[in-house]
Amino acid sequence: AADTLNLGLADYCVPDAAALLEDLTGQQWGEDIRARIAQGLRGRDERSGSAFMAHRAHMAELRDAPNIAERHAGLLGLSGDAWLEQVASTASRGSSLSVVATHRLLAATRLLGLSECFAADMAMALHFSQHEEFAEGVRAVLVDKDHQPRWRYGSVAAAEAYDFSQVLPTFAATA
Repeated sequence: AADTLNLGLADYCVPDAAALLEDLTGQQWGEDIRARIAQGLRGRDERSGSAFMAHRAHMAELRDAPNIAERHAGLLGLSGDAWLEQVASTASRGSSLSVVATHRLLAATRLLGLSECFAADMAMALHFSQHEEFAEGVRAVLVDKDHQPRWRYGSVAAAEAYDFSQVLPTFAATA
């Protein structure tokens, strides 16, 4: 929750909804309902304890790498504390194609409106739900439970060759 607040992806965090509801039911409601709710929320959000914010400078370095392959290699090489090592471990298990697809999707939709972003995300999800990489991930985690996926693309550099124009006609040109 702290990361979400600090990154501007949420306005409030309500760790104790019951206490908030109790406070709000005791309010005298007038015309400015939003102000009353904001007043009830104020002081309840927890912005401390953000793991991402504690590593923000390091993450910015990775963000500024010249290409997605170097950015991903930087993620794989993270070490120094438990949070960084968890990020590296998570990055090492995923499909290289999903890394590139996510990067391309974010780049292509960066300046679009919300409905266009949702449409692009839906197109991406539908396309890749029928792809062999998705089936391999399901096999490794849910069917065989060996957690040893055999990805088609062994590296981010190899996955960059994937033809994303199959996903959205304008996708490859804008990313």
